[in-house]
Amino acid sequence: MKQTVHTTTPRLLTPSQLSERIGICVGTLAIWRRKGKGPKHVKLPGQEQRADVRYKIEHVIEWEDSLPVVDNAAMIQNVEATVASL
Repeated sequence: MKQTVHTTTPRLLTPSQLSERIGICVGTLAIWRRKGKGPKHVKLPGQEQRADVRYKIEHVIEWEDSLPVVDNAAMIQNVEATVASL
């Protein structure tokens, strides 16, 4: 009998998991949080450390869906402009 392994995306992503998913470094995510940019985040109750920040997967997907669809050349220019403005 063949065993099936199911992999699912966790409901709450750590900054490291989100970083890997979208290709943005953890430090940039921290800057975005301070500036109110990027996907919505939550802090686990009673915790003040950065490691206790989480991103609800539904907020991440909502944010990803809100991003404009552009060709690769335009996307590179947009990312460079966004990084330069931070």
